[in-house]
Amino acid sequence: MTKILICDDSQEDMTKLRDSIARYSLENNIRFNINGFNQNDEITAALEKSGDYDIIFLDIYMEALNGINLAQLIRKNNKSVKIVFFSTSKEHALEAYGVNAAQYLVKPVEYAELKNALDLILDKHTEKSLSFDTSDGIIKIKLTDFMFSETQSHYQSITLTNGNVYRFRMSCAALYNMLADNEEFTRAGASFIINLNYVVRITQNKTEFAGGYSLPTPRRSYNELKQRYIDYYTGV
Repeated sequence: MTKILICDDSQEDMTKLRDSIARYSLENNIRFNINGFNQNDEITAALEKSGDYDIIFLDIYMEALNGINLAQLIRKNNKSVKIVFFSTSKEHALEAYGVNAAQYLVKPVEYAELKNALDLILDKHTEKSLSFDTSDGIIKIKLTDFMFSETQSHYQSITLTNGNVYRFRMSCAALYNMLADNEEFTRAGASFIINLNYVVRITQNKTEFAGGYSLPTPRRSYNELKQRYIDYYTGV
């Protein structure tokens, strides 16, 4: 789940931006966890934990805070979070470049502009991939294409969303370690790794995926897998 923080001392502007992000979420079937703060002490406290977020929307002109200065403080300890400035003026665009801002939006922020900004930012997130040495040569698999894998003896068999299947020698534990930083992936028993984004139903007998695919649900893993699925889609 992509975690977003909005910092703006205008409750009206913050609400409008939150609503636009929610609209983008629905239109693109992407899950966001959005937190918004408009009080100075809440904003500074939230930014001290900037590592908890993937994207920070930061107003430049606030009554007692300056967005550029706050971004400079963020960058001292956090080089990876995507910072999006939004302001009533373009005059700080050069300074925004200096703190490696992902985007700079001018208020009032129109939905088309927000959509374009999120498209550009999230494209970088969704291009994550892994490379594997198979009998057909080295292949590169985007994580967004990875639906599930199954252990077959000492090999892993990965099924992609387009139906292609790739097989290579590796343990299930080793493959899962490669995916551990991506919360959409979970193990099901000792033999399966599944991408929760493509699960449509879990029963005691089988786990069903988009496109009509299914795997047997390991008997001892049913309750844990079901809870993991619920937690993932409720943002726990």
